[in-house]
Parts: sequence; C-alpha cells; structure tokens
Amino acid sequence: MIHLGPFHGRNTHYTRHWIPSNGHILTGENEVILLKTLAACRVLSRNQMAELTGLNVRHSVTGLVKKGFLDEYRSDGAPPLYTLGVAGARVVKKRHSLYRTDELLRVTAANQLWIKMKKVWPGAAWDLEGSYPALLNGEQRFLVVAPRLIQGDNIYTLRAFNYIENKHRLFVVATSREHALEIARQSIPTNFVRYTWDALLKEGILFYLLEKQDLVPDTRFNPGS
Repeated sequence: MIHLGPFHGRNTHYTRHWIPSNGHILTGENEVILLKTLAACRVLSRNQMAELTGLNVRHSVTGLVKKGFLDEYRSDGAPPLYTLGVAGARVVKKRHSLYRTDELLRVTAANQLWIKMKKVWPGAAWDLEGSYPALLNGEQRFLVVAPRLIQGDNIYTLRAFNYIENKHRLFVVATSREHALEIARQSIPTNFVRYTWDALLKEGILFYLLEKQDLVPDTRFNPGS
C-alpha cells in the first residue's frame, strides 16, 4: 500500500481566497508571531503553524484571513494553506507573493522537514531565497527538494543534483517510499543525497539512502548527533 500525505499533489488544485484589509489592525501578540512565522516559511498549514509556534492557531488564523493579513489557498482534496496577505506582508516588510499549486505544495513539504530538523538541530537556519530551500547547519548547506506527484516535478528534482558540491548535501522529501525510490533510481549515484517522505515526517524524522538499487535506512547519518 502506498501511503501519501495530504500534500502529495495528485489531482490537487489550489485557489487563492483573500479579503481586502480595509484598515484592520492587529489585536494581539499571537497574530504578530504568526505573521513573522509565515514570513520565514512562506507557506504553511494550520498544523505546521501550531507546531512551530506552540499556539492554538485556529481562531487567530481565521481572524487574520478575515482582516486581509493572510491569504488562504483552498483545495477540494487537501487542507488549506496560508501565505502572507497584502496587509500581512506590509507589517513584516516582505513582498507580497502569489503562488501556483506546485509551489505551495513543494514549500509546504520542505517546511515539514525544517520543522522536524530544527528540533534536533536547534542552531540551524532555514533559507528560502535560492533556487531550492536550504537548511544551514554550521558550515554545511543541505538543499531540500520536495517533489510532488505533479507533471515535471521529477525533472525539477533531478536538476537539484547539479548543485551538489563539497559543502552541499541534498535532502529529498518525496510523497512516499515508492516515489523516493523512483527518483533515487533515476538520479546520478552519490553519497551526498538522503531520502525521506511525507509519512516519515509526521511524527519524527528518518533518512534513507540508495544501496544496490533499493532504499535502506541510513544508520550512519543521525541528525541528532
């Protein structure tokens, strides 16, 4: 059985829903925290916002959408996703951006890896400014690519292998084990790539590597060490 997370992308289409700000103001510190969190991560689900902030975000998120501080992207087949709205971007001094479905899903999946990794690497930083998200831990830079079940995403992922250098590593967040194995078998063999997938990132984190055309747990790489 193939276990897919809610943001796998198959037959998924997101539509932006937004409300003009009309001069609304922020009414609490929790709202400011949520805006700053979204500024750092760009796209998040409610569950991800709650895990990152430790807040009960349900009412705050609803209020921020109604006030125009957040944009809400809705899909019939997946949970809603949130980005900074026009007013929210103005508050945190960021440029307001619109997102396609593939961009929303990739960033959300990559952020899930960041959420888990920051618990074991609390000093790490998260960088979304480059061609691919990057996890920075000391002098090492780990590119994070999160292909979804969308046409062209495997090619998008394989291009990331061109960035692997002495100080670069690559984390691939696939939609399932089968998806990760498909990508691994198509890629150039290298010791600098580790694979995980949505189901593994629900509660914790575990990485796999390709050996003899199969994925096996990586017992040598422990992000908690």
